[in-house]
Amino acid sequence: MDQMRTAVRQCYGWSLPYGISIDGEQDFNDHGEIINILLNRRLRMLARDLVVYGSLIRGQFLQDIIEDDLSDTFAVRYKSLLQEQEGLVTTK
Repeated sequence: MDQMRTAVRQCYGWSLPYGISIDGEQDFNDHGEIINILLNRRLRMLARDLVVYGSLIRGQFLQDIIEDDLSDTFAVRYKSLLQEQEGLVTTK
């Protein structure tokens, strides 16, 4: 799992600080439906966290690239590239 997180970070990505493991025989029935209550809860938590934290990080990224006085952010590297693509980013 740590190697996967390292690979994601090397691509300037973001990963959750936890993972989910699955055991097909214990977690699913013959029709492919989840039967493990703990796995179901963990998947719901993962889905929620991806949406919530992903939205927060993207919102901050977009805010950073439209600010004129924030030269010390990672997002500034993408400012000119994204502004060239119509509709993606609007400046103040």
